[in-house]
Amino acid sequence: MRQVDPGSCNNSKTNFLPSATNSHDNALIVLSCNDFIQFLSDFVSIFVHPMALHKFSILILLSVSIFSCNTTRYLSPEQALLKQNKIKISGISSEEANFRLKEQILPLQKQKPNKNFLLVFPREWFYFKAKARENKDSWITKTLEKYAEAPSLLDSLACESTRKNFINYMYNLGYFKADANFVIKIKNKKAKVTYTLNTGPRYYINELTYTADDSTIQNIVRHDAENSLLSAGTPLDYNMFQQEKARLSELLYNQGYIEFSPIYIEPLLADTIHLKANLNLHIRNPGLNSPHTKYSIYSVRVNTNYQPSARRDSMSYEIYDSLNFVSLQTPAYILPSILAEKIKIRPDQIARKDLIDETYTNLYKLGTYRFINIEGKIDTQLNNQIQYNILLSPNKKWVFDFGADLNYTSIRQARKTLFGISGFVHLKNRNLFRRAASLSTKLEVGTELDLLQLSDFNSLNIHYSNELSLASFYDFTRSWTLFKFLTKPVSKVSGEPDSRTNIKIGVDYENLVSLYKYTAFNTGIEYDWQIKKRKRFTLKTFGFSLYLPKTTSSFDTLLSNNKFLKESFTNSRLFSSLFLDNLTFYYQSQLKSNRQHSLITSFNISGLEVSALNSIYNKVFNKNSTFAIGEFEFSKFIKTDFDYRFYTNFSDKSKLAMRFATGIIVPFGNSSSVPYIKQFFVGGPQSLRAWNLREIGPGSLNLADSVQSENPTYFSAGDFKLETSIEYRFDMFWRFKGALFLDAGNIWYLPKASGDNDKSGFLTSNFLKEIAIGTGIGIRLDLTYFLFRVDCGFQIKNAYPDQNGNYWIYNSTRTVSLGNLFENSTIHLALDYPF
Repeated sequence: MRQVDPGSCNNSKTNFLPSATNSHDNALIVLSCNDFIQFLSDFVSIFVHPMALHKFSILILLSVSIFSCNTTRYLSPEQALLKQNKIKISGISSEEANFRLKEQILPLQKQKPNKNFLLVFPREWFYFKAKARENKDSWITKTLEKYAEAPSLLDSLACESTRKNFINYMYNLGYFKADANFVIKIKNKKAKVTYTLNTGPRYYINELTYTADDSTIQNIVRHDAENSLLSAGTPLDYNMFQQEKARLSELLYNQGYIEFSPIYIEPLLADTIHLKANLNLHIRNPGLNSPHTKYSIYSVRVNTNYQPSARRDSMSYEIYDSLNFVSLQTPAYILPSILAEKIKIRPDQIARKDLIDETYTNLYKLGTYRFINIEGKIDTQLNNQIQYNILLSPNKKWVFDFGADLNYTSIRQARKTLFGISGFVHLKNRNLFRRAASLSTKLEVGTELDLLQLSDFNSLNIHYSNELSLASFYDFTRSWTLFKFLTKPVSKVSGEPDSRTNIKIGVDYENLVSLYKYTAFNTGIEYDWQIKKRKRFTLKTFGFSLYLPKTTSSFDTLLSNNKFLKESFTNSRLFSSLFLDNLTFYYQSQLKSNRQHSLITSFNISGLEVSALNSIYNKVFNKNSTFAIGEFEFSKFIKTDFDYRFYTNFSDKSKLAMRFATGIIVPFGNSSSVPYIKQFFVGGPQSLRAWNLREIGPGSLNLADSVQSENPTYFSAGDFKLETSIEYRFDMFWRFKGALFLDAGNIWYLPKASGDNDKSGFLTSNFLKEIAIGTGIGIRLDLTYFLFRVDCGFQIKNAYPDQNGNYWIYNSTRTVSLGNLFENSTIHLALDYPF
């Protein structure tokens, strides 16, 4: 073994790639989950590719060569293969801080060891093998190249560069006395590099002053100092200084200094004493005797249907609210009054970036323009004046769209295979009455057919909806006014939300031939507004729905044995809400460190106003009546839903996706049950994929036993839902992707005041035993515009015990076998990812 110190490394030369030879040595084999999955995906691909035999021969070759792939035999005597980088950090006492710092500096390494395929084969071995092959176009060579990685040969110059990177990084964090060195150990042409980083003490800001050549700018910056990202007592951080420069640039841009940029902010001047730094941040002028120019707007010109080649004599002109509107058609494509409301810049204003950004956002939200550009032109005669030209190119006014969806369901108990198909047509006017309002109408029709009896259909679904979307916010029901009044003591909400007003009317029809059918008429007013870049609310008011269920005689027989399910189908219902029908919050995080998460949570209420009026009426007139309209009862319930999703990317070709969802619905007032269509369910292609839609629960009830050939449909529903999923997604070949997943969850009835809570189906302290668990594999075909998905789920734990009291399907009396796996499996065909 030879040891090389940092001094000798500085004089060494960069190594070059060696030529491939045909020698082999034994190598230590270790397996990893990710590579094993990748290996399986390629193993699957050999059965569908026309050159399958060649790929299969490669797999055999890999298996035979498992103990004969020592890549150091390919190296020349003066070369060594980098096998390990090790980092030791001293100067930081906290283990957590030490770990975080190590994670931060890992990407700064200029050279890293090669990865292994399956943690079995060094990827550089594939490189040498592919390089040695004469036929570069063969499938064997191309497959070897797919897993190949150029050998990471020890490069002492890269080690020195890494050492300097560590020191520079620490210096930028305020560790001005940081030092680093490295030691190289080589044995049998395998190199291990150990980096030692001594952070030294960290410097902190003692005092920060802002100065500028321009006294006006100096006053602006000093008056905004409370918003500074640099403050006394915080570490002296170069990255934070860069963010502070960007903040100051935007601050000055919003004060009319539109030509200002961070280059006018000089490097920090620091006077360091006893680990404390007195900082001076100085802003210089663009020239020796020329201060920064503060611009005002002297004209705003709006071209409502911009065409670069249009002639000026063909244009019409109009002034509205001090804005100059130019149009190629008469009348203008959109009324000037509508655009003026969305455009926030005006003549005689100070030029401000935030108002320009807000104008961009408002115009894009209209949905009527495909191209928007705001150009600033400085007047050469008036040095501090700027004209803005807003160029707008309209979208097509009419939009016609159509599509289709497929699904597949296997009903084991009924021995039926159902094939579902649905389609929709959608027509939309993007600019109704020249007010940037949109009117859309959509019809969706779907059905399920028994593949063995195509003359009979199992279900029929029809959804027809109409939506009028107004370009501005209109508080028709005064819900926003009420919200501001109620939250005034604890909130600073003022004005109106930046939202469109959507008026919706629709009808739903569902017919499960052997069980039930219902018709539902829906209407509501919905608002949708973005409160921040990644946060959004939707609020639905004036929501009224009429629910008309009708059951079959065979289903009535099943309902007679389940009074709680029967109650959810009893009578026609009215869902009503004047001020608040549904409130939904959406959040999508940024992709940071290859991680991203999202949250969707909603709150739905029905019958609140009716219940309040009913209570007041009974109190005043000393009665015990229940409001109704003829045979239609008002349904009163509160429902909340929570859906959290997390994604982490392992590489460009693999990621992990996770979801956790829960929800609860509770009746109140004189409503003792919740309508069936508002209850929760699990199972199906978007949920627990080892089971069919509505097959699981509630609780430990096994309603699937009720499914027979004459009733080939599941119908489970509950008041409380709990489910979670985890899915590993990876690329296979061409446009095919693979997945391994694990799903778990169930639904339950909530305990009733009337008793019977000890029966199966209710939420109890033993609910964890009733969690159903399934796993499976999936294959996806990514066609860019949509993704076709086939998932096969395998049940491994039921929500109910078998005759021996076992919840786990595979136990001492039932072993895992291919036959048992497929006996307890479900295949789903669907479009797009499940979450």
